[in-house]
Amino acid sequence: MGQSKIGEAYVRHGGYNEVGELNDIIILYPQAKASTVPFNVAGCWDWWGYTGALFATNSGFQPTAIKRMIDRVAGL
Repeated sequence: MGQSKIGEAYVRHGGYNEVGELNDIIILYPQAKASTVPFNVAGCWDWWGYTGALFATNSGFQPTAIKRMIDRVAGL
């Protein structure tokens, strides 16, 4: 679920920030927006195909977005 449903609990208490700090790693927390069209009222990452047939491939909408985020942070 995204921040709209759980707030900052995952970010603040998941332990990833501490691991990132100790290892000089940037942690990204990308979000999926809640919506009724397509039906994703909880704002979950696509594990059932609501973003299209390529949802579980490297060419899918969300994996492509994550790759762009990583490239931008890495200065690529």
